Amino acid sequence: MLEWTQMLRKTATVNKITAFTITLLVLVATTACGKAVSAQTTQGIAISPPVFELTGNPGDTLNNTIRVDNLTDADLGIELDKKNFTAKGDEGAVGLSDEENSFSLATWIEESKDVAPITAKTSRLIGFRINIPQNAEPGGYYGAIIFRTKAPQGMKATGATLSQEVAALVLLRVAGSVNETASISTFTSTKKLFEYGPVGFEAQVKNDSTVHIKPTGGITITNFFGQKVATVEITQKNILPSATRNLYGTWDQPWAIGKFTATISMVYGDNNQMLTSSTSFFMFPYRAAGAILLVLSLFGAVIYKGRRRLAKMAKVLFAKDAE
Repeated sequence: MLEWTQMLRKTATVNKITAFTITLLVLVATTACGKAVSAQTTQGIAISPPVFELTGNPGDTLNNTIRVDNLTDADLGIELDKKNFTAKGDEGAVGLSDEENSFSLATWIEESKDVAPITAKTSRLIGFRINIPQNAEPGGYYGAIIFRTKAPQGMKATGATLSQEVAALVLLRVAGSVNETASISTFTSTKKLFEYGPVGFEAQVKNDSTVHIKPTGGITITNFFGQKVATVEITQKNILPSATRNLYGTWDQPWAIGKFTATISMVYGDNNQMLTSSTSFFMFPYRAAGAILLVLSLFGAVIYKGRRRLAKMAKVLFAKDAE
């Protein structure tokens, strides 16, 4: 009996030591994780404005500033770079590149070389200059000023340190005689038959000009009788030379019945040149109509089957009235 008691005491002591050791390891691990998390600094900057639309003459020097906001809790170093950009796809995306073409702007941009670190939660205005050559051809030129973050003060740059790049796009138009030519490649509703609204529209516009354009206008919707029932605004977007871009509009009509025609009309360029195209679509709440038709059919079937009984009842009623 004494031996069993001693064994139980030893086991309890071992369990207490094991529990204490596990608890200590958990506390150490938690403390280490806490230090690791607290040592991480989320980097982030924002710039304003994100897009510059400028106009100048050959030989002009254009000076502008960009506001850079440090959104983090630590000081951030900033590096500046410049690139050209071109359109990618038909949704407005751009691709940055060092390659030169007839629309390149980067070599004309003079950015600040030495930018002091931006204090946490503060902003700074950073200037840049565009030197338009005397022999610059009229038309559009496109470049980007890139802001790249460096490791915060007091932290060494490592593989785990995140670097952020933000680009301000510059669309420059050099004054003079330019070719402005555009066309609507396609214009259609998102479906041909709508049970309910809204009705979406998509227009694909191709820019064959030597300068960017921003078509403005809207969509007129008419019913089967040619009566105007609604006007829809079209999103206004820049379209770069030799690029195609999708423009969208939405008719927020809950429901309707019939055939409708949508006509898009837009103007662009210095001479307000017109772009127009039309498409047709149908609106019909076919499931609701089917349910109503089913109820009417059942009601008609009941009346048809009971027509003889109804006729007899009518005769009885008329006979009583005659008496």
